[in-house]
Amino acid sequence: MLQAHDRQIASDLIGHIPASDAVVLNHGCGEALDAGRVAAACGKRFLCEAAPSAREKPRAMLGGKPNVAVVSPEEVEALPDATLDLVVANSLIQYLSRDEHVALLATWRGKLKPGGELIVADIIPPDVSPLTDASQLLAFAWRGGFLTAALAGLVRTSRTIASSGPSTASQPTGPRRSPR
Repeated sequence: MLQAHDRQIASDLIGHIPASDAVVLNHGCGEALDAGRVAAACGKRFLCEAAPSAREKPRAMLGGKPNVAVVSPEEVEALPDATLDLVVANSLIQYLSRDEHVALLATWRGKLKPGGELIVADIIPPDVSPLTDASQLLAFAWRGGFLTAALAGLVRTSRTIASSGPSTASQPTGPRRSPR
């Protein structure tokens, strides 16, 4: 069952898609539970996750959609320049080192078309502890009626971080615009 949280993320994202033929990259897509609805609103959708195991669920869920590609960061780097209309990084940046962050911004800048947009969302400030972040997520989940699913998501995220490294974790809470 799709969580209200995931539906809201997808709705927010759809609101930022500039045209029905837009090419959209969701870098650090996580499970991408409502990715099919977002894909229906654009021409091509790239879902990027660093760990091969993290790409399995979106690929299984969306494998039959011709306008969806589940890719690795290396495959994003191999895209031709000026390919993307929109890049979304939701709950990703805080898991990167400064060097990884700078390199990723340079990649996105090159892949965005002139006038393309970058949306960076759900950034945990460096002075906020993981415990505080998790407690805020759980409070939000309690109010939204999806506490059990949020707890399960935290467990999956901690397992992903432990097994694959920090850049594969994604628990989005909603996009906000960031200047390119």
